This record gives sequence, C-alpha cells and structure tokens, in this order.
Amino acid sequence: RDDHTKEWLEDRIDELYDKNFPVIVKLVENQNPHISSSKIRNEASVNQFSQSVPERVHQYILLHHLYGT
Repeated sequence: RDDHTKEWLEDRIDELYDKNFPVIVKLVENQNPHISSSKIRNEASVNQFSQSVPERVHQYILLHHLYGT
C-alpha cells in the first residue's frame, strides 16, 4: 500500500517467510502518484482539479465525460 515504506513492506514479507508462508511474495514498486478515487470524483464534480491529479487523468476524465463532467 502507498501508506507504507518499501522497508516496512519488506519486513512484513520477511515475517511471512519466517512463518513458512507457502508462496513467494514479490514487491513491485509503483511509480504512480497516490491519489484516491474519492478525491478525483470530488474534484471532478466541481470541475476543479488540484495539482495532485495528473493532467493526463484530468484530460481523460473530460474526454470521456466521467463523473458527470
């Protein structure tokens, strides 16, 4: 999850392995900024997007008339 550091997640994975968790866990880093869908919907409903909403997302919402835009 975006709320945790990579180190925290690695520690949790190590704990699972220490308990003989029967699967392989691969941590995949996400380069995308974190923004909640609720925030996007709220901003779209008033057609005012903050800097936290990437321009590509803003344009996609407008192009496809999402969230009542």
